[in-house]
Amino acid sequence: MSEVVGIGDRLPTDTRPTQQSPCTNEKAPETTGSNETSSQDEDLPHVADRIPVSVWLVILISTLERFAFFGIREPFHECMVNQRDDPLRPGALGLGQSKASNLSYMFSFLLYTALASAGNGDILATLQV
Repeated sequence: MSEVVGIGDRLPTDTRPTQQSPCTNEKAPETTGSNETSSQDEDLPHVADRIPVSVWLVILISTLERFAFFGIREPFHECMVNQRDDPLRPGALGLGQSKASNLSYMFSFLLYTALASAGNGDILATLQV
């Protein structure tokens, strides 16, 4: 098995990993061939590094944004379906199930197409010099 090397550590003279079968203690047969990728991988040192805090922050904010989006969809839909003066089922618009569903789906459609359009617009803006 290859050794994990930290940043700034000196590498041992022989960094090639020994091939060992995962199920037994026997060594796997050596493969000899012209597979340049495996020979290049053997020459590279295994360096352990940490994931930056900014990456964890982006993951956390993206997850919270998704929870907020999917958490607000149902109350938004119920607000559109039910009447304003109903004490048992509070609402605001009283559109009914069909119209509220159509409006909710249109909101989702416009949201995702706007994101795709913004990405396409950024790509087109970089192409025009």
